Amino acid sequence: MLIFRQFRTNGCLSYIVGCSSIREALIIDPAGDVKDYLDCLQENRLTPSFIVETHTHADHQSIAADLAKITGARIAMGEAYETQRRLAEGVPDAIKAVVAANCTPVVKRALRDQEKISVGEIPVYFFTTPGHTKDSICVYVEGRVLTGDTLHIGGVGRCDVPGSDAGQLYDSISGKLMACGPDAIIYPGHDYNENINSTLAYELRHNPFLAVKTRDDFIAKVNAIGTEIKPGMQCGAVAASASHLQSSHPKQPPAAAGPSPKEVMLTQMAQHFMHNANPAQTITTQDLKAELDSGKKPYILDVRQPEEVVRGKVPGAVAIPLGELSARLDELPQDPDTPIVTVCARGGRAATALLYLREVKKYHNMRNLIGGTMGWVEAGMPIE
Repeated sequence: MLIFRQFRTNGCLSYIVGCSSIREALIIDPAGDVKDYLDCLQENRLTPSFIVETHTHADHQSIAADLAKITGARIAMGEAYETQRRLAEGVPDAIKAVVAANCTPVVKRALRDQEKISVGEIPVYFFTTPGHTKDSICVYVEGRVLTGDTLHIGGVGRCDVPGSDAGQLYDSISGKLMACGPDAIIYPGHDYNENINSTLAYELRHNPFLAVKTRDDFIAKVNAIGTEIKPGMQCGAVAASASHLQSSHPKQPPAAAGPSPKEVMLTQMAQHFMHNANPAQTITTQDLKAELDSGKKPYILDVRQPEEVVRGKVPGAVAIPLGELSARLDELPQDPDTPIVTVCARGGRAATALLYLREVKKYHNMRNLIGGTMGWVEAGMPIE
């Protein structure tokens, strides 16, 4: 059985892929605190065989070498990593130190296009996707594609640093990634909007860089957008603009008018609830999973937007966007004793829904899922 964990560090997304029967694992693009990965490995009794870097990172310092030293795992990169490293002298001064540090770890395995590594009983496939860098690769495992900085949710890797080529990026996305099929779930190397994942089908419809009609149009669009790489760039908002190109479209349509006094009050109450909730009004991912497994299934209400829900939700959850709740109250359970768990991305919108429904529907057995859907996924819980 697949064990899949996502880690988020100031916009950097990292992953552990493991096999629950053989207890073997891969670590992909580790960043942040070494302890987070060691704790996950220990908790799941996993031993990493490889630490995979999807490319030579320029916006943050990798901790692959630190983890390799502690765990004994070998570092693996795309077969063009030496070519990319030779270009390190040509990078802007602002990121020269970071790139130099990321070029020092000893790579024990150079991954070829379409190469397979078995992680216990789990087959993991690698394919070369040059464009953002010469050595970029993507990772395919059981319907998931870990895209590094090749494809982001609403964006693509930037192509104005040494080793990048917008034409190659187009070929990698249109040729390699699209071959994975429209239902493939995308897990990028960066996201700054609290997204967990996407699908190729969704990106084809909504990613402005994939809406272009020709290769030349794609090249022109990518090359026309770029933000100066500033000194001290590591992670966060600066890295968001400097490491990839992301659509500036809002995640949700802007409101036609300002919030009503009641909406303001609910928002303030929700913020207070998030930080001061009675434990009886919240539920952890582990406790919710236990209730689902025991058959004592609560009514799970997911109040995220449809484009968020399509990327995966807690099994059995009913999706009604927060903004539509007042118009769809008849669809909710009528018994005020019904156990209800509210869910959103991280908990804020779900807290608002809980407070609103407790008032208008008089529910008195409501709980908010701590950490939301993102926490659920990060804990390795199943989604549908």
